[in-house]
Parts: sequence; C-alpha cells; structure tokens
Amino acid sequence: MMNINQVQDFSSRVELHRRICRDKDRNGIKPETNKEFCEFLVNIGHELLILFYMQYADSYPVGDDYEQYRKDEDSVKDQIADKFKNYTRMSIHQFGYVHNKIQAKIEKCDNFRPIIPSNVRLLIALRHIATGDSYETLAIEYLIGVSTVPYIIYEVYTAIWDSLKDLYLPWPDNLLYVAKGFEDKYDFPHCCGAVDGKHVRIQKPANSAGLYYNYKGYFSIVLLAVCDSNCNFTYTNIGGYGSQSDCSVFQYSALGRAILNNEVSWPAPQALPQSDIQMNFFLIGDEAFPISENMLRPYSGSGLSEDKDYFNKKLSGARSCIERSFGLLVNRFRIFRTEIIAKPENVIGLVKACVTLHNFLNKTSSDEPQWGNGIDETDSVQSLFSDEPWFEGLQSDG
Repeated sequence: MMNINQVQDFSSRVELHRRICRDKDRNGIKPETNKEFCEFLVNIGHELLILFYMQYADSYPVGDDYEQYRKDEDSVKDQIADKFKNYTRMSIHQFGYVHNKIQAKIEKCDNFRPIIPSNVRLLIALRHIATGDSYETLAIEYLIGVSTVPYIIYEVYTAIWDSLKDLYLPWPDNLLYVAKGFEDKYDFPHCCGAVDGKHVRIQKPANSAGLYYNYKGYFSIVLLAVCDSNCNFTYTNIGGYGSQSDCSVFQYSALGRAILNNEVSWPAPQALPQSDIQMNFFLIGDEAFPISENMLRPYSGSGLSEDKDYFNKKLSGARSCIERSFGLLVNRFRIFRTEIIAKPENVIGLVKACVTLHNFLNKTSSDEPQWGNGIDETDSVQSLFSDEPWFEGLQSDG
C-alpha cells in the first residue's frame, strides 16, 4: 500500500512538472506536452491523499456525518476510475489483467540504473493508440528519451498480440453459435461472419513507389477482418498493400485460401427456417468479394426484382456489424484517425494489438468489477504507483 510520504512526494513531483510547463507557456515557449496527463496524475495524487486521511489517519467520520463522507469517498473513487478509463480506454481492472498477462515479456532487469517499470511501459503504449500522440509528445509526458518511446510501444504491442490473441481472437470453434447470433439479431440465418476491409493510413514507406497508395488517395495498409454479430473480430489479415483490393487481399489470405480449397470445417447444411430447402453456412461481404458456396454477396445492378432487392436489404443489415466493428475500433483507438508514422511492419504490430484489445474490451466490459461490489479498486490504483521508482525510472532512457 502507498504510504502518506509516497503520495505527497508523487503529487509534488507532478505539480512541479506542471508548473514548468505553465511557465514555459507564459514565456512564449510552447512545449509538446499533454496537460491532460499532468492534471490526471496530480488529481490522482490528491485524491489518494484524501482517501488516506479518511481511512488510515484516524480522521474517518463517525455519527451523523458518516453517510455524507461515505458518499464523498465513493465519488472520489468514481472520478479516479473515470479519468483512468478516459486516459487508457480501459478500466483499472482490465489494465491490471493485461499487465499481468504481458509483464514477463516487457519488464527489464535493473542494470545499476533506474528502469521504466512494466506498468508504465504498458501505460505509454495504451496512450499512444488511444490518442495518436507523437513520440515527442509521449517522451515529454513521461520524461523519457524520444528514441525510447517507439522501442517501448512496439515491444508492448508484440507482447499483447502474443499473449492475448489465442484467448480473444480465435477462429470460432462453434460456427453454429455464431450463425444463431446473426439469425437472432438480423433475421439472417446460416451466416457465420461478415467480412470487409479497412485502410489504415500510414506515412509513405521509403522506396515503395505506388505500392501502398490506395484508391482513396492516400498511403495505407489493409486490415481485412471477419466479425460476429456482436462486433467481435473472429479473423484478421493485416498488412495488405493499399493498392490491393479487398477481394485480392481476401483471396491471398489464409482464410480465403482455406475457403477456396474447402479446408474450413463448416457445419453441415441445414434447412432454412420455415422451409425444407437445405442451405450451406457462409460468410457475407459486399460486391467486391467473390461469390461461392460459402461466400454470399448482394445482387449487383439496378432494376432488381422485389425478392432480390429484399435479399440485398437483409444482407446489408447483417453486414452492418463489420462496419460497426471498424467504427468502434476507430472511436476507441484514435490513432486510426491520424497518419501513422512508422515502418509498415511496426504498423502491422500496432494494428494486431488494437484488434486484440478491441475484442478483449468488448468481451470483458460487462464483467468489469464496479466500485462497492466487494473489490477494492483503490488497491488496484495504488498498485500502479506503489513500490515503483516512478519519476526516477521515468527519467531514464532504459
């Protein structure tokens, strides 16, 4: 647990850093810093100080004032949780889970100099994808070297992918369950997933000519994904050239080849609801994808018959889940709204981490512990800051 001296020292250090930033602003020097982070840390330090006095310094209220102070304490806890989630895009509980999963892969040995703790490394990486902040901005926020930032974040992204992909991004082992979801939500039976591609904007790679230049007029790599009815990704192929079409990326992907070679273990054909017609199970896509026994797309052209037009509307409704999945991904991780300045292989690692975290957050949000349900998240907050040489370690390039 954090003692009173640690809280006071932590708060004073961050307050000093914020004053330096404010003084630079007054003198016309505009540092590349994120004041939101400074205020966030100062508030946590102050609020933990309040909690310490209320709970451990023999000043806890009694009698008639107890209920009011109890409400104030709960309010403080809620503010800490909300600010943390806004900063990292996940709850304190979720952060702790991810950190425990990847800690062994990202923590460093103390070679006679202060190190950057593993939880801080994860915090830096999450802040990068949450906002798209530059390396320079993150370096100033965390008082580390600019060259250290990319080294940290891409190591964390690799660890997230390696540690969580098999848990939260597997190909479904029960496609009948996936199909039931589409039937219940969209009245579209036998559908085992919706597929589409998304262009991730990147800086033009060196010596790439027009290889990454897409039809939208910018450089990108392609994220090809399949999702279920709950907007969870069930398959991803990341790294296609921006100049490639979605169909081309799909045909050369592992899933596309498996479908072409009949290597996917589809459920046995079943009768459609209220019908004797036997129908295969399939994926759905837009008109860019090839039609086959296990891939459906809309009828093309105009002047379609009433039944074909109705089919297109139903398919479009079911396919909307992949568009929503991409929308949730972009809104959650704002780095996708910017041009990512990194080598293509590093961008691929970043996207892999984001789609994995997307599924993790979707699948665990409803199970998050809430304040007052028996799990004391104040301990979780304190564990992020206690027993770590926070600012001493953050000033190192290690």
